[in-house]
Amino acid sequence: MIVAVAPLKAAVQVAHAAQLALGELSDVGGWRTTGFGVRLVRPDVEQWAQFSASARVVVRDAGFTEIPPDTQTAIALWDD
Repeated sequence: MIVAVAPLKAAVQVAHAAQLALGELSDVGGWRTTGFGVRLVRPDVEQWAQFSASARVVVRDAGFTEIPPDTQTAIALWDD
């Protein structure tokens, strides 16, 4: 699984993306065998657009902190 994150609040956003991905996975057992491994990447703007176009999970900030509401803060991608 690949989780991509915007620069702010990275740890929380990665955890949120992973939690949401867990609910979307068709093979949780396969992820379990990796120790629920996650690879964090910090994409540039072009990569972010590419990743988010095919992301199965997109985390959007609620806007209660320094990030504007509905900002994409993390995405999760994986192969079945």
